[in-house]
Amino acid sequence: MDTLEMKDFTSLLSEDLKKQMETIREAQKKKVLSDPEVSAIRETYGLGAEAVEDYLSLIAKAVDAKKECASCVSLETCPYHPKGFRAKIVYYDGKIQTKTTACERMLKRDRDEKYLGNYLYSSVKKTDLSLSLEKLIAEDHSHGSVELLRMYVAFKDWTKDPDRMGLYLYGPSGSGKTYYATAAANDLAKEGKRVAYFNALTLAQQLRGNLLSPEELRDLIKIMNTADVLVLDGIGAETVTSAWRDMVLLPVLEYAAEEGKCLIVTSYGDYPELTEHFTNTVFRETDENKAEMIRTRIETMTRPIRVTRY
Repeated sequence: MDTLEMKDFTSLLSEDLKKQMETIREAQKKKVLSDPEVSAIRETYGLGAEAVEDYLSLIAKAVDAKKECASCVSLETCPYHPKGFRAKIVYYDGKIQTKTTACERMLKRDRDEKYLGNYLYSSVKKTDLSLSLEKLIAEDHSHGSVELLRMYVAFKDWTKDPDRMGLYLYGPSGSGKTYYATAAANDLAKEGKRVAYFNALTLAQQLRGNLLSPEELRDLIKIMNTADVLVLDGIGAETVTSAWRDMVLLPVLEYAAEEGKCLIVTSYGDYPELTEHFTNTVFRETDENKAEMIRTRIETMTRPIRVTRY
């Protein structure tokens, strides 16, 4: 069966409809020819007005999309699918046509979030992945938190000299320890450091409940040992078992100390309370020497900062 060509199709239309279509097409052509991107392409390649004819409707849509993007307020309100992508006007294969590409807002988000690829493991809330110490300091200027400033100085010290101390943030529940630790970890990831962020309570519970296979546990320990920055959030709140204390925490801390890793720890208590916490397991397996070794490793690798409020 022969295909129906455009000229055959238009011959079936009424004269009024033909005029309406022609008016629309002329308006599209005028809009396209006046667009700066189209003008630049035509000038660069020495193209006449007829160069837009083959893709006129698509190019007109791309011109409209560009204007809509200019007034866009967020990727969430993007009218296109997928969000953050639109048709861009290009010169390809001897013709002016369009190509689907990421908008500037999407490209910026990709640049801003590129550091997330440096997280080897993360138990950070998604909403907290945009935190930074500088941002927190800017928000805290009216309070003048000395604790926050000390953390910022410590962080800057470590990025300049990896042999400097990490952070030991301790204080009552709700004081902001996790918040600050996350901000520091994000900043270090942005500096290109490989970060492993673990919630100690969750990991200890998984070990106690035998929820991790031997292979999964080995993989997690490998991640801890591979990272440049190891974050242990909530030490001291977890239930202590020999598997957590003797098979995971102690060897990981010893390796981190030997390799000069940056350690960030949050805890409710100060250094001496770590010894008390890790001396006895939930099954009444007492070993003060191992508890003291854990406390010593953490103390020698971090500088203590008491966090009293957020």
